[in-house]
Amino acid sequence: MLEVLQLTNTMATQFLLSILTLEQYNHHLIVLDLLSDACDILFTFDKHPLSHSANSVTEIATMEYAREVCFLLSDEENGLHFNVSHTSLTQLEKFLVEDVAKMMHTVMLVRS
Repeated sequence: MLEVLQLTNTMATQFLLSILTLEQYNHHLIVLDLLSDACDILFTFDKHPLSHSANSVTEIATMEYAREVCFLLSDEENGLHFNVSHTSLTQLEKFLVEDVAKMMHTVMLVRS
């Protein structure tokens, strides 16, 4: 398998990024196989002895979750929009993290 990539002078990263991002391959068997085993693949990357660099799977996942939380907190449709420049002292005093957590949980259930 690796010989084919070497013979065509194609790096594995280039191959994977191409088939996963080009729309023409969306329903290709290789793409469907990769997507069906994505959790196992990411777990294997994370457990590889050389993967604990600045780009480890765990760090990337953490950044993605943080990005999603920021998106949820800024989305006015779900009632979680928070703008500190327009917040009064009374609103801050009534602010409860538990309420935000419940609302975020509800939003995630609706989105999934």
